Amino acid sequence: MKILLIKPRWYYFGGAHRYEEMVRVPPLGLGIIAALSEGHDVEIVDEDEEEIPFHKEYDIVGITVPTFTINHVKDITKKFQEKNIPVIIGGVHPSIAKETCNFADSVVIGEVEAIWKNILEDIEKNKIKKIYYGKTIEDLDKVPLPRRDLFKKTYLHEPVQATRGCNLFCEFCYLQQVPWKNFRKRSVESVIDELKKIKSRFIFFVDDNIFCDIKYAKDLFKAMIPLKKLWWIQAPTTVAYDEELLMLMKKSGCYNVCLGFQTIDKDSLKSAKIYQNKISEYKKIVSDIHKHKIFVNGFFIFGFDGDKKDIFEKTYEIIKEIDIDDTFLYALTPFPGTGIYNQLDKTGRILTKDFSKYTWNNCVFKPKNMTPEELEKGIKDLYPKVIKHFNKKLFKNSLKNYSLILTSPTLALILLRGSFRKVKLGLLP
Repeated sequence: MKILLIKPRWYYFGGAHRYEEMVRVPPLGLGIIAALSEGHDVEIVDEDEEEIPFHKEYDIVGITVPTFTINHVKDITKKFQEKNIPVIIGGVHPSIAKETCNFADSVVIGEVEAIWKNILEDIEKNKIKKIYYGKTIEDLDKVPLPRRDLFKKTYLHEPVQATRGCNLFCEFCYLQQVPWKNFRKRSVESVIDELKKIKSRFIFFVDDNIFCDIKYAKDLFKAMIPLKKLWWIQAPTTVAYDEELLMLMKKSGCYNVCLGFQTIDKDSLKSAKIYQNKISEYKKIVSDIHKHKIFVNGFFIFGFDGDKKDIFEKTYEIIKEIDIDDTFLYALTPFPGTGIYNQLDKTGRILTKDFSKYTWNNCVFKPKNMTPEELEKGIKDLYPKVIKHFNKKLFKNSLKNYSLILTSPTLALILLRGSFRKVKLGLLP
C-alpha cells in the first residue's frame, strides 16, 4: 500500500508555536510508524517544511493531531476523502477528546505502535474500524528506531526519546489525561545505540520528563559522554538540586535546559498542583545550572486565578533577578480533559470550544482578575521588555560561554543572539 503520514503545520503567523530554529525537529512519531510499515511504500510530510501532495494517490493517510491543529486537520481530511482516500488520525487530541474527531474515517486512541500492523491489515481488507484503542507500550526497547531516511529536510537537531510519561500532576498539563501517562524508559544501551546511528551532533530529547528517574538519567548521561553530542532538554526545576546530575549533563554535552517555572505566584503554584516549584529557590536554581555553563530558558504561564494585573511587571522583575537567558511566555490554555479545563467548564468560564484557538497565545477562558484582552495584551507587551533585557546580557553571555562558541559557532549564534526573539514579536497575535 501507499501510505502518507502527515504532521500538520504548527508554525504560522499567530500560531501555537512561534518560529524558533531550536525547536524545529522532524516528526519522530511518524518516523516510528513508518518503521512499523514494512513492505509498504511510506511517505512522511512535515507541513512546516513542504506542501501536502493532494495530487498524489494513496491507500491511506495518517495524521498526528495536536489540539490546536484540529480545524486544519479537518480541512486536510476532507480533501483526501473527496478522492475516496481514507484518513486515520491519532495523537494527543484524539486521545483526550475523541468526540471531536468523528470526521475522520478512523481514530487511534492511545499509543499506536502495538496495533499499527493490525490497522494496516484491516485497511488492506477494507475493514477499517472507526476507533482503535492502542495498548500502552511497557517495554520501550520494542519500539523500532524511526525511519530518519524519510525526513526530507536536514534539521539542526535530531529528536530522540529515551522515556515516556511523567509522574508530576500539574493541573494545566494534558499528560495525566492521556493513556500513555505512566513513566517508562528505554534501556540505556538502546538509547546509546540510536545516538551512535545519528549523524548529526545536535540532539533534542523530546521526553516529557526524563528526570522522573534520576538514577536512569545519570546512567544515560554518563554513557553519552564519549559520543560528544550537544543536546538540550526540558526539565523540572528540581533538576538543579543534584550537583552530580548537573555535572553529568554538562559532560555529556547539555548546553540548554528549558525549565518550567510556570508562575511567580505561590497561590497559583498550589492551585495548579505544581508542587515541585519553590519560588524562593528560583534564583539559586538558575545560578547552580549556570555554574556548569548550561543555558537556562524559563517557561512562564499567565492566567491562573492567583494572577492579578500586576503579574506581568512582577514576572519581569523576577526574570531579571533570577538571571535566566531566555523565556517563553504563555497564556494559560485549558486543554480538554485537564483538571483546569474541567473546573473552568463547570463554572461557565470557558469562552470558546473552538480548539484551533487553544494555542498558548489566545485566552480562551475568563480569567479571575482581568479580562481576556488584558491577559493577551499583558503577554504581548512583556515580550519587548524581556527581549531588551536579554540583549543587554549578550556580551556577558558570550564571555561566559566562549567554549560553546568555539565548539559550534552556529549553535552559539542561535543561543547568544537570540535570533528567534525578533520573530516572536511579529508572531504574537
